[in-house]
Amino acid sequence: MTHTRVRNLTKHSSLLPLVLVAIVALAVVVIPSSILPAHAAGTPTVFVAPSTHASVAKGASVNFWVNVSSMPAFNGFNILVKVNNLQLTPASISTTGIMFLTPSEDINCVNNVGIGCVSGLDGPGIAHEEVFCLGCFTVPQGKTGSATVSLTSVNGFAGTLALNNASVAVGTTNSLPVKLGTTSVVLTSGSTQLVSVTISPTSLTAGGAYDLILNASGGSP
Repeated sequence: MTHTRVRNLTKHSSLLPLVLVAIVALAVVVIPSSILPAHAAGTPTVFVAPSTHASVAKGASVNFWVNVSSMPAFNGFNILVKVNNLQLTPASISTTGIMFLTPSEDINCVNNVGIGCVSGLDGPGIAHEEVFCLGCFTVPQGKTGSATVSLTSVNGFAGTLALNNASVAVGTTNSLPVKLGTTSVVLTSGSTQLVSVTISPTSLTAGGAYDLILNASGGSP
């Protein structure tokens, strides 16, 4: 039996914070559009919450979140927030709790100090974050995403493989609705076959990170 396991971030429904904490804090969250009645369903939207903030004592911390709603599938983001640096001073950005399981951080720049600061773009009062995840993508509830899984023969393996979906949420038994482009493939020694998959989370699919897993059985060593 062979077991092909491909990690993908396949679905985000209700929350998932990307977090920027400090005097100015940032987060990216995937939220269903039903939570935001002011926006048309299916319309990609980026917004800051809260949109206004009560008066805060000098020296106190104020938190803001940058959210996304009804976004197409994506596997990274580049977010820059600028504040009046006479009023607020950004302190830090953190990817703790981000929706991607294994994010790579290209930019983490606050007040023009940090990783990957961009000349002419970053500066005082600016919090800048760029993150991507290879092999990861998001699929909102009610939307469809696609991926391709590669099956390669090793050690002379050959024969017909029967395929079935075994995708579950990380650390849970929550299943992920996945349709395979084919339920079997034929491998010859040393060959590779590609299998297309379609991921279609419903309103009942729990939000979170999933491993895209195909079970393959059959053939001969």
